[in-house]
Amino acid sequence: MQQILMNLIGNAYKFTEKGNIVISGKLDTSSITTNKLQIEIEDTGIGISKEQEQVIFEEFSQAKSSIEKKYGGSGLGLAITKKLVNLLDGEIYLESKLGSGSKFTLLIPVENAKHIATSKATKQITITETKGKKIFILDDDPSQLALTAEIVSQAGFDHTTSNRPENALRDLRKEEYDLILTDIQMPKVNGFELIRELKNNKKLKHIPVIALSGRTEIRRKFYIEKGFETNIIKPFQASELLLKIAKILDLNYIETEINSAKKQEKPRATILYDLHDLQVFTDGDKESLHVLLKTFIENTKANLTQLEEANQQQDTKKVAFVAHKMLPMFRQLKANEVITHVEKLEKQHELALDQEDINLLVEKASEKTKQLLHELQKELTT
Repeated sequence: MQQILMNLIGNAYKFTEKGNIVISGKLDTSSITTNKLQIEIEDTGIGISKEQEQVIFEEFSQAKSSIEKKYGGSGLGLAITKKLVNLLDGEIYLESKLGSGSKFTLLIPVENAKHIATSKATKQITITETKGKKIFILDDDPSQLALTAEIVSQAGFDHTTSNRPENALRDLRKEEYDLILTDIQMPKVNGFELIRELKNNKKLKHIPVIALSGRTEIRRKFYIEKGFETNIIKPFQASELLLKIAKILDLNYIETEINSAKKQEKPRATILYDLHDLQVFTDGDKESLHVLLKTFIENTKANLTQLEEANQQQDTKKVAFVAHKMLPMFRQLKANEVITHVEKLEKQHELALDQEDINLLVEKASEKTKQLLHELQKELTT
């Protein structure tokens, strides 16, 4: 990316003797399938003719031989730029007028690099026509299932939840659904196996499916190739999920800034956790927040038991699986002291950890998790 920008900006600088060069960028979120980084580099330089626009990205091509003599260059810069853009699955366009300047537009598909913790929500999505729309939500993690269901419910959608992926096809046949939200890394039947079965089923293959996953290494393009409409990385903001739903189901929605009064509120936060996101998801409803916290506490206790038992059996694969399962909700709560240890357990293979390292991490993760649960239990009495 650095080389692409160096080539394009250098090109603009070289061919602009008078005037200015304007560089602008924005994130284009209009597409359902992917976000794109849009960068424009516009100059008031010499420009080129329409005929030369057709060959400007070819090797050893410059608008005129006189330009090469005057400004120098081998003509390889834009050809290399085009190849680099192609490697990034991007696009590049040129608008130019001889004697008036040029504008290069660069579009590069991008994704969030890593979800350590979600940022404070600044936008609210209100879908104005949810009546008659029903969503099927599938996740083997009860906490994440309850959280996603809360977002969908607050938005006004009818929904059905399930934590048994092996029964999903049977459950989906019982009613008509407009959309499916599914986790990916699940036991017995994972999300990729499910999408394959759905696409081979005549009665269900028309239902759009959004993948919800904590795996940051898989690109959106891969999900789409497998049959998903798009994907969302856990943890996510309610506005992010609702925007995707509105676009996929072609529903009208209103996008508003969260008012300054709400921004100034100070939700419960300690060194161990931050409840801001959950309070946004539940729209400040205390009872709903307590339901989510109870579900999280109970589920995390069960997961912690599984983690400790798997480690006692030296089942490193299961330790990594359980750690992966626990991470999204820890990130949603910004429980960074726990995340530090659990992330290493999830990535133990890449980090080349031995059994002694894993034992120590499980011990630390267990200690910090129990502290977290103890403090969250106090929230239920406030």
